[in-house]
Amino acid sequence: MDILIIDSNTLVRQVVHDCLAHMHYEVAEAADGQTGWELLRQTEIPLVITAWPVPGINSKKMLSDIRTRNRMFYTYIILLGKPTDQAALIEGLQAGADDYLIKPLHLKELRRRVMLGRRIHKLESRQRQLQHDYEHAIILDPLTRVFNRQMIYERLETELINLKHEGHACSLMLLELDQLAILNERYGYHSGDRALQLVASTLERIIRHHDAVGRWGGSKFLLIITQTASHAARAIGERIQRQIAAIELPLPDGHMYALSASLGIIVIARQEALTRPELVLTVEKALAQAKQESGITVLQVP
Repeated sequence: MDILIIDSNTLVRQVVHDCLAHMHYEVAEAADGQTGWELLRQTEIPLVITAWPVPGINSKKMLSDIRTRNRMFYTYIILLGKPTDQAALIEGLQAGADDYLIKPLHLKELRRRVMLGRRIHKLESRQRQLQHDYEHAIILDPLTRVFNRQMIYERLETELINLKHEGHACSLMLLELDQLAILNERYGYHSGDRALQLVASTLERIIRHHDAVGRWGGSKFLLIITQTASHAARAIGERIQRQIAAIELPLPDGHMYALSASLGIIVIARQEALTRPELVLTVEKALAQAKQESGITVLQVP
């Protein structure tokens, strides 16, 4: 759907529809604002032409709602009004509309404004996509698409602040994919990269929405598991190991490679216990111990 026309006047809707359909646009019609808003909620429509005030709805709130939900996708809005509605139309522009036309409509001008609106819509949507990509490039590891080292480190600081205020224990887990260097040497870095991507997606599926995972570097991932005491932390760690062991990594020779991981875990009971660098050093020690022993070690931070 390319364009939505909202107007209680059947003739106006018909004239606009026929004019724009002749330009090969797909046009939807709504006789009132509530019907139009429901259409906008259901699908992304690049351009809206609406009577102003919008019939049957709080006009300014409708514009505000359109702008609020349009983070990635931009909707270009043209208002329709009478010559005596100039002040109201300007208020509509201030409320979030892009342009306005005066009734009775001149079809040549309507076509010109619509073509301009479509160009601006494409430019604005492209700009928003670039901004979205830039924001993600700052916080995400480019290979695995989980948080990068800096972001997960900052997230740890946030969790320590939450711990101070709420008092719930949390766990810090450092996971290392076993024998990644051997995998890279024997089968190439593409296989190693794919193994890291599969592990990252597995971790994202396992953790809860208020937990966090980031690539710490090389074959290591740092996980922040909120509101988790020792017994629960070990259970989550064991589940992670089982899920990673279940991953099937296809190799260039057609065989499957079995993955495994070692996991160091520390449980943080109070915010004042250690600083961020000290906590990272402690969880690295837990990981080193895990690699020498059973593959998983849980330490309680005093």
